[in-house]
Amino acid sequence: MPEHYKRKERREASYLVRLALEQYGLVPSRVQRLTDAFNTVYRIEMPGGVSYILRLNRPGRRNREEIENEIAWLQALLQDTSLTVPRPLPARTGDYLVTLSLPEWEKPRYAVLFEWLPGRHCTQGLQPLTVRKMGRAMATLHEHSLGWRPPHPTANETLDQAWPYARPAALLTAQPDEWFPPDRLALYQKATHTVEQALQKMYSSQAHELRLLHGDMHPGNIKLYGKNLNMLDFDDSLKGFPVQDVGVTMYYLQNYSTYTSLRSAFEQGYTEIRNWPEEYPGQLEIMMIARELRLFSSVLNSTNPTYPARIPGWLERAEPRLKRWLDRQENL
Repeated sequence: MPEHYKRKERREASYLVRLALEQYGLVPSRVQRLTDAFNTVYRIEMPGGVSYILRLNRPGRRNREEIENEIAWLQALLQDTSLTVPRPLPARTGDYLVTLSLPEWEKPRYAVLFEWLPGRHCTQGLQPLTVRKMGRAMATLHEHSLGWRPPHPTANETLDQAWPYARPAALLTAQPDEWFPPDRLALYQKATHTVEQALQKMYSSQAHELRLLHGDMHPGNIKLYGKNLNMLDFDDSLKGFPVQDVGVTMYYLQNYSTYTSLRSAFEQGYTEIRNWPEEYPGQLEIMMIARELRLFSSVLNSTNPTYPARIPGWLERAEPRLKRWLDRQENL
């Protein structure tokens, strides 16, 4: 990333944090930036040891109604279930969503403050017992969201497209290019066709099963605190079917050498609450393929200036995964 771009982003982020903290009436002793991969997330440490999470949504990524649905769902989960999820906190006005805007900005920025959830992340040394708890937690989410009505029922994106944001030019023209030589192009065409067929079948026959999903449950979005599992980052919540949510989690668990035992543990935990959502052999792998395409679609659509340089490496890493998952489809 060019140095001038970094400086501009740091200045803007610092200003936005000051604006947001004023709205919440907070004077912290320390502000620590945790991530800026998509949204920018800060730990706000107060005198006396209390901490909060401040999230600044990237402009244009989520609209106001989607974030209000997220806030309402978190509040409902805290009231209706035993799950530990981030508790949204109100600004001085009583609003849970703070709008930050300036005349020169094309779109407003949104800020949300949450209670800090303690615990340790589990990306290293992930154990089956933890994954079993993840399965139980996800099943609880799915049970709750089927009967819960968000304040803006039509606001959230629906997970019904193989390429929701942008499609590679080679797939549009069916012509190989620098990123997609003939063999890779054929692989992505096959993956796209497989996902689109599965989504069309699911969305044309099961509309009554649509519900809000977490959309991004992986080991980096949970914390263990004693024996409890704390769930984080509902910012990707969107409408879909439970098997799609499970497919997202499996996409990340397959990176572990113990994937087989982790998948079994997740299924065991999930089925303690509700039936396993996979309708036919191989459906879960298709949802994992769908996750791969969706992530790449997001990268193609991103305004982050560092992303184009990452695309060749992304494609090289994704290719063997897609081949493996598609080969399994043929062998079923």
